[in-house]
Amino acid sequence: MTVGFDLDLTLIDTRAATRAALRTADLDPAAAIDVDACLVSGAALRAEFGRRLPPEQVAPALRRFAAAFREDGLPLVRPLPGAAALLDRVRRAGRRSVVVTARRAESAASCLRAAGMAVDAIAGGLAGPDKSSAIRAHGVTVYLGDHPLDMAAAVAAGVPGIGVLTGIGTAGDLRLAGARLVLGTLAEMPAKWVG
Repeated sequence: MTVGFDLDLTLIDTRAATRAALRTADLDPAAAIDVDACLVSGAALRAEFGRRLPPEQVAPALRRFAAAFREDGLPLVRPLPGAAALLDRVRRAGRRSVVVTARRAESAASCLRAAGMAVDAIAGGLAGPDKSSAIRAHGVTVYLGDHPLDMAAAVAAGVPGIGVLTGIGTAGDLRLAGARLVLGTLAEMPAKWVG
């Protein structure tokens, strides 16, 4: 049995890290950038920058942001409530844990290290329903995420999706997208889904 996880706002809280990186990257409209929108995926970050900056400034701004995130953001990455304990429960049950995320795999690994957590595998650069192929390939039997698109990915992969209210989605949105169960935090994860 393999338990699959989204990363941002499911296992880790990167909001403070993102805000710090936006400040350090010295973007004029940083105060107006929607941090939560930027957490959905790299594509969302690019789109948000595209709305706020002239086209020729988007790529350089993204590079400055990435460097600032590595330098100033990573120390601010924190595990979300129950995340570390749930990964430990999965490990003690003899199960595997895999992160399937829109974040690049190297960045995801750095964020997990900064939060003091480790998983067995990371599939990066996948957003929304595109996550379903990695969910299947890694033999994930249940997938946890904070966004309705995470639930859509679980449905597309043919596995139960469990929504968690630590990020973007509301309980209604997560259920509408196919969540089998909705939790307030990962600390509420029922034993039957862990193994």
